[in-house]
Amino acid sequence: MKNFQSVLFSLAIVLASIFLGKAYVDRATPPSIISVTGAGTADFTSDLIVWEGQFTRLNTNLNEGFDLLSKDRKIVKQYLLDKGIDESDFVFLSIKNSERRESQYYEGNYIGDRFVGYQLSQSIKIE
Repeated sequence: MKNFQSVLFSLAIVLASIFLGKAYVDRATPPSIISVTGAGTADFTSDLIVWEGQFTRLNTNLNEGFDLLSKDRKIVKQYLLDKGIDESDFVFLSIKNSERRESQYYEGNYIGDRFVGYQLSQSIKIE
């Protein structure tokens, strides 16, 4: 009886090893199937173009940087109007600002950051 149980247990271990080994190999081998999603192409004439741009100023004084960026916005706006783009076709997006710092090193060792200024940037979207 004990011999039968040992044989049965050994057979179960061998079968389990075969199934687990096959599952591991099958998981690591990608299937040889090509899937198509149904994308197509066609030429057409479009009446809409979307352009995006950005202008930036760097200044140590936040208020001065904002004033300079406002002047740049007026220049960009006037340029677009002079080129025949209607004011309703473009929009200035919100101003983003970030503090710019420069890493300082002495004899190859990092000793800290130095404040460079505030970088203000504004995007424009033209349709």
